Amino acid sequence: MKCSNHPNRDAVGFCERCNLYYCGACVLSSNGKCPACGNLLSSPSVSSFETNIEEFYKGGDAPKMIQAVTSIYIEPLRAFRKLKYYSSLLRGFTNISLLYLIAMFSRIAVIALIALFVRPRGAGLEVLVQPSTLFSLFITTLFGFGIAIFSWLLSSAILYLPAKLLGGRGNFVEQACLLSYVGLALLPLYICTFILAIIPYAGFLLALLAVVVVLLYGIFLTLITIKEIHQFPLPTTLISFSISFLIHLFLAAISVMLLVYLIIGKLPFL
Repeated sequence: MKCSNHPNRDAVGFCERCNLYYCGACVLSSNGKCPACGNLLSSPSVSSFETNIEEFYKGGDAPKMIQAVTSIYIEPLRAFRKLKYYSSLLRGFTNISLLYLIAMFSRIAVIALIALFVRPRGAGLEVLVQPSTLFSLFITTLFGFGIAIFSWLLSSAILYLPAKLLGGRGNFVEQACLLSYVGLALLPLYICTFILAIIPYAGFLLALLAVVVVLLYGIFLTLITIKEIHQFPLPTTLISFSISFLIHLFLAAISVMLLVYLIIGKLPFL
């Protein structure tokens, strides 16, 4: 059966009142009801529509990046259920690359503004455009991009392994890809925190409060990701996330100690 609105797509929903068929995109946009009369849709082939849940959330078309991020803000659980059917390492790599490019562009813009307005008579810009400075910027950008990709994959693995040990049903690619979407969803919010910081007097406190809220929201989205990918109940989701969080803290502490050792040649407590 084909969709009554989109003849090139297979139908996954059927209205017994109107005798009309609908594809996954139509069913998803109408929340499982007939767009014409509002009657609850059934499956065109079997008695239970739940057997076609993959087609329901897949919806026929991969969501665009802006559409995906917007849907995460509105209905995160439904958005992740749809996005996981289009998960791939290439898509996650693209998302992380975009995040890094935006971050690097912002960094370069800040450096240019400081060189233009803080340094006298444009001396800062003269230093900025020197070949040695541009080459150093290129090398650090390239190195930072590698670190960003490695951090994304490592963080995804740390979140994935405890969930798998607890009986999770998902796979690494789905989880890594959805985590990249979480990063995209948080990016505009972090930009807003920087904007708040420039407000006179109360800007710093407002920005600090906003950072805390964004961090909590990021944890919330991560919990939803783990729950949806691995089909966990809430208690198992919290246990899995807590184990991953402790591993992250341990690795962060090791990294800080190594950095201190490289800078001063020894650890302060030894």
